[in-house]
Amino acid sequence: MYTAMVGAYMVSCSGSKGGGGQSEGDGVVKITTADLSGITAAGAVTGGAIASDGGVSVTARGVCWGLASSPVYSAGNSTSDGSGTGTFVSTISGLRPATTYYVRAYATNGTGTYYGNELTFTTLSDSGNPLPTAYNIYLGNTHSHSNYSGDAANGGTPAAIFAAAKGAGYDFDAITDHTQYAIYNTAAWTSTLAAAYDATTPTFVAIRSFEFSGSSPKGHINIFNTPDWLVAVAGNAANTEKSPVSFQGMQTWLGQSENGGAVACFNHPGLTDFNTFALYNPAVQGQFTMIELINVVSRGYDSQAPSNWYYDSFKSALQKGWKVSPVAGCDNHNLTAVAGWGARTGIAATALTRDALYDGMRNRRTFATFDKTLKVFYTVNDQPMGSILVAPQGDLHFSVKCSNASANITKIDVVGVNDRIAATKTFAAKSVDWQVDVPQGDAYYYLVIYEGGAAASPISDATAWVAPVWIQ
Repeated sequence: MYTAMVGAYMVSCSGSKGGGGQSEGDGVVKITTADLSGITAAGAVTGGAIASDGGVSVTARGVCWGLASSPVYSAGNSTSDGSGTGTFVSTISGLRPATTYYVRAYATNGTGTYYGNELTFTTLSDSGNPLPTAYNIYLGNTHSHSNYSGDAANGGTPAAIFAAAKGAGYDFDAITDHTQYAIYNTAAWTSTLAAAYDATTPTFVAIRSFEFSGSSPKGHINIFNTPDWLVAVAGNAANTEKSPVSFQGMQTWLGQSENGGAVACFNHPGLTDFNTFALYNPAVQGQFTMIELINVVSRGYDSQAPSNWYYDSFKSALQKGWKVSPVAGCDNHNLTAVAGWGARTGIAATALTRDALYDGMRNRRTFATFDKTLKVFYTVNDQPMGSILVAPQGDLHFSVKCSNASANITKIDVVGVNDRIAATKTFAAKSVDWQVDVPQGDAYYYLVIYEGGAAASPISDATAWVAPVWIQ
């Protein structure tokens, strides 16, 4: 089983060539990617077809793959399948089971490297199923600060933050310190990782990441699973170890091969932040998979709700083409806030491990909830929340399961573009199993869940917002 992502296009690796408006003899290669077959837990078969070399002989061809959209040719993630024009077959091997990969054909000649249309597929699990038979829901925090953040003098050490999160019943916690202050350096980066490894147990996962906190343009972004860190251009930048980089420069940095496994989250997003969600490097758009819909606020613990939730920004990002899923960030700048926070990020993952949580983030299987006990998971046409469905036939079949230890679930909405309610149902139960068929008509859908007496209330009174699925 595979899913086609986008139509064919060709670009030069150097950025000096394009796929449109070229004439025969200019060296532009016309290449398409072959359909996938023979998908196993460790590989797949695909290939390509080169219709024209543009008058400059093709010297290398094959396919390349990766965990993020727009993979590029490099050693270790590509096949080498001869030269010249015509069709070729490529066998991909050495992949991880139950993992989503992006793949496209490539061809190199004297004018550059060109790529075919992109496809995506999910390797089988070790048991042979197209997807893992079950996901677990883990509840925790994707945004936390220790005293290595220059504006969090009372933040506590990384070890203390992780201990507080563990004691408060979090399944996971990510320390995402600001890096622009003078206090942050490589020693802090290394020390936080050591604290994360020390704090991780079979029932709790500690994560080290960082917050790219820019003011030019305004916008903060958590970046996970990178071997190194950056400093953003900011008015309060005082870091003496690294020079600050722009938002555009950060996107370029994410595109480096060593950051291929990175995932990013838009934090407390204002509608005009991030240059109004500007995209400078299309190759890394697929690595921006999350957006904070809840930041700081714990409904029932303080009086700010709903001033610090970002539903309009979530909708704006979706409408601008970002495929992002909601999360909740405690954004604590003092140690005592960790235990009192009542919201959570939910992640659907196959296990409580750092890699499995990253996989859940990368594939957008997340939700933001004001209720720290709420668990929810759904599929559409048997594909998990966060999926991209290409040309599905007929109605969309939603299968929704959710449970709550603290209050009744009173309503679930399936929401499409511009707040269109595609389906809705009321309940009065702490455990819900809802099956519903939804006629197609929107580019994406997500769930909104209500609890308590809020069944008839506006969306601002909702309890949780759950990962979209996209229709292409």
